[in-house]
Amino acid sequence: MYTYDILAASPCCQARLNCKHCGKPVIDVRVGMQYFSEYSNVQQCPHCGNLDYHFVKPFSSFKVLEAY
Repeated sequence: MYTYDILAASPCCQARLNCKHCGKPVIDVRVGMQYFSEYSNVQQCPHCGNLDYHFVKPFSSFKVLEAY
């Protein structure tokens, strides 16, 4: 059985793809990455050079919507 990080599978907006250090975009949301698993890897910011898991966000940063 495989497990996937569904929260990293498809970024909802450009803000989810910004550098954790400088806040500038690491990649463009319109371009994205070829495989959703790449969003869980360490990436280097092209602006400040910071290496980090920029696209891995704390669960508290998500808004849970109630289904009615």
